[in-house]
Amino acid sequence: MCVYIAIGQKASSMAQIVTALQERGAMEYTIVVAQMTDSPATLQCLTPYTRAALG
Repeated sequence: MCVYIAIGQKASSMAQIVTALQERGAMEYTIVVAQMTDSPATLQCLTPYTRAALG
């Protein structure tokens, strides 16, 4: 299992990353947790804890 976390990324950048993971077959065992640049700071601060809970 792999948990990928991205904080403060642009949506287009995240789309490229997810596409690359799909092309390589990694999405079968990957969870992507992302907070985009327009997300409130409080949500961005909670993202690592969400990742830890999923892991």
